[in-house]
Amino acid sequence: FVKKNVLAYCFFDFGLSSFPTLILTFFYGAYYTRIISIDPIIGASYWGYMISLSSFLSLIFFFIILTNNEKKNKANFFKFFFSTIIGSCTLLIFFKEGSNIIFPLILVSIGFISFEVLNFFYNVSLSNVSKFYNIGFISNLGWAFGYLGGLASLAIVLVILNFTDNERLLSLIGPFVGIWTYLFCKEYLKISDKVILVSLSIKVFFKKILQKKILNFILSFFFFQNAVVCTFIFSGIYASQILNFSESEILMLGIFVNLFGIFGCLILGYLETKFETKDIKEAIGQGIQIAIVIGGGNIFRGVSGASNGMDRVQGDHMGMLATVINGLALQSALENEGVATRLQSAIKINEVAEPFIRRRAIRHLEKGRVVIFGGGTGNPYFTTDSAAVLRAIEIEADVILKGTRVDGIYSADPEKDSSASKYSSISFEDVLKKGLKVMDTTAFTLSQENELPIIVFDMNKKGNLNKIIVGEQIGTTVS
Repeated sequence: FVKKNVLAYCFFDFGLSSFPTLILTFFYGAYYTRIISIDPIIGASYWGYMISLSSFLSLIFFFIILTNNEKKNKANFFKFFFSTIIGSCTLLIFFKEGSNIIFPLILVSIGFISFEVLNFFYNVSLSNVSKFYNIGFISNLGWAFGYLGGLASLAIVLVILNFTDNERLLSLIGPFVGIWTYLFCKEYLKISDKVILVSLSIKVFFKKILQKKILNFILSFFFFQNAVVCTFIFSGIYASQILNFSESEILMLGIFVNLFGIFGCLILGYLETKFETKDIKEAIGQGIQIAIVIGGGNIFRGVSGASNGMDRVQGDHMGMLATVINGLALQSALENEGVATRLQSAIKINEVAEPFIRRRAIRHLEKGRVVIFGGGTGNPYFTTDSAAVLRAIEIEADVILKGTRVDGIYSADPEKDSSASKYSSISFEDVLKKGLKVMDTTAFTLSQENELPIIVFDMNKKGNLNKIIVGEQIGTTVS
């Protein structure tokens, strides 16, 4: 029964994702600005105003839902919006070149508000399907299915585009999205007929919002989530009007984006089930001072961007922002375990993280707080390995603990060579002589010059951190 609910939960996002993918982002927006509107520039402006107004109206709907004094089943309320998004998408079939330019915007706005309300329902009902599963993994699995749904709907349209008259197909995108949403979302709405929301008074609502943890989440959500959404929404229009992409090329762009979304969600879900914040909590309880440098490769790597033609400096800056996003996620996980935490960033994002100040970081550690360092070193061309060593030296750390997928340093890659032998300890000089890959050369040399030992260990095995703290031989020590 639980597995059935999880599958239905995932397919709900699978079905719902066709609306933002095909209507808001990679297809209908470009169709509206290029075909329906009088002028592409005017059309793009109207599209932007519609998105902004719809976002504001969605916020009002959320406020009404949460401050409704009646504590009752809201399932029928969400089913109304389910019908609305299907209806608004289907009616888009009537608007082609020369049609009224306002009515399709109204329909898309209604669909967008309905989509946001259904997303709210999707998130608040997560606890209904995750009683016997890790809630973080189920959440990321659902997101991965969402990207998969966007990918599948894009691929189907791309195939049909090659066998059908373009103009005729473009007018059928709305009904296609309506049918897709109905087919894949109806099952979860059917089994989730008991969604109870605890309503709040307006006074309590604003009191809850102003709590530090919730306020920090809202700020990070609006600064990050809305920025990503706006980038996606206008990507199709930009590709069509500025880069002169054809419909097929826009669809291929969407497929590429959704593929990376799938991989990112699955990786995050896997890491969330493996990374044990309780180990850190136990270490802090023993009086150990812990600072963490977190990477961002699960979201974006500057080197990968550069290999695909992106400017390396800009790519590295995107990677730095990715580490801050991961830092916020880790901070939330630690604070849920009752661990006092501070996030410091090498690049200034004062709304969500403190700027890195050496003395302040040391003071936080002295007070028993975990300090998370995001933003790398703040400079391009330097990895998070370099940031870890640099911060360790600055805060006068005793040792660097490098968590990896394997349980130490081997003579060869143990995942590829079964005959590889593990080192329990090794010197800096021998690592260099043997050409073993522990860290990037800059970070490793900096650690060697400052006589800062490194312990490489398996971060996925529960209890390893505390075993190292009490002196057990875990992983490989480089000194």
